Amino acid sequence: MAFELDPGLFENAECKGISIKIVGIGGCGCNALNTMIEHNLNGVEYIAFNTEPQELLISKAPIRVRIGKHPANGIDPAAVFPKGPLNNPLFSEEDREHIAAHLHGADIVIIAAGMGKDTGTMGAPLIALIARNMGILTLGLITKPFNCEGKMKAKTAEDGLAELRNYIDTLIIVDNEKIMSGAQENTTVKEAFNLANDVMFRTAKGVADIVNSRGHINVNFGDLCGLLREAGEAVISTAAASGERRALRASTDAFNNLLLEGVLVKGAKGVLINITGEVTMRDMSEAMTYIEGQVGNESTIINGYIDEAGISGETRITVIVTGFTRKRVEEEWQESSGSGNNLASHTFGYGTSKASTTDYSIPAYIRRQQPLHEGDCQKQHPLFTENKELCADRIQKGLPDTPAYLRRIPD
Repeated sequence: MAFELDPGLFENAECKGISIKIVGIGGCGCNALNTMIEHNLNGVEYIAFNTEPQELLISKAPIRVRIGKHPANGIDPAAVFPKGPLNNPLFSEEDREHIAAHLHGADIVIIAAGMGKDTGTMGAPLIALIARNMGILTLGLITKPFNCEGKMKAKTAEDGLAELRNYIDTLIIVDNEKIMSGAQENTTVKEAFNLANDVMFRTAKGVADIVNSRGHINVNFGDLCGLLREAGEAVISTAAASGERRALRASTDAFNNLLLEGVLVKGAKGVLINITGEVTMRDMSEAMTYIEGQVGNESTIINGYIDEAGISGETRITVIVTGFTRKRVEEEWQESSGSGNNLASHTFGYGTSKASTTDYSIPAYIRRQQPLHEGDCQKQHPLFTENKELCADRIQKGLPDTPAYLRRIPD
């Protein structure tokens, strides 16, 4: 008897792959969508929601929906939040129906928005609530305002984040001010916002790649739900390396980036690892051993591997961490001023993950990928090197109340 395929087999939604819809709400969210579309982020659907019709006219999203027909001016978000998203005077019952109709069929919804103004701050919780009620895994990709935008906007952003946490499965926060701390001094306003949009794009791409790419070790939707469903705040880090032991070096770079952000991954609830590119079995084994050593035995580690021919010679690592803790400000101050070590004390990864300190015209996140100049001091992780001799201490001791840069001993 000949083998025959059921003609209705691929009509089932589960056989068509996972549907990811990225929703931009408000000006910031719609701008982030434009960046993702310009970078050809594939395998996702884009939907732009906004109260301003002129903003929708410049949106590149194939689906653009105007909601909140009434002006947002004069509506205090802080006064709206206690009433809940369904009682928000900015959005009508018709708006809620439009949102639900466009989210229908999605397995994952990523909400891109900026906190601090009206539409994104009040609209993101509403979209999250509707998506969660529809059984959709809901992720928030949210930016916090720059310090120069004012304390009132910062307060509104914090109120909005507190409200959003009640309805979102996983929340990834992009702090604009932290992004600017690594940028060059003469960065324009437009370039600054583009940097934030680029971070949002890379985060969305990390999630999309994990779900859409098929490889030898796949991360299925059940694994993703187990890690991200009701996970709270999460962080994501990506890194790439080439040459020998590139999976190991990319892994250490990715975790070093988290360390520099004050994220303590030891004992984290869950870690999702996606390795893309051609690697040897030994290299992958060493990378996973390093990762397990970083997070500890009690963490749930889910790893996937995709052999992507298009990036031959390079390996990319995407790390999503949930249930983590952050380093306290007091600890960071003690390390930077009391211990006498400079930035090198934080970047202990194998290879060249430490940022070069010579050309400040290049943003730090790019300089961090550049090789160190000959003679630069580098502290390597003891797991991968027998040379444990550190640089000579160049910070004067005994004056903990004086900033380290004032106590630095000239060469």
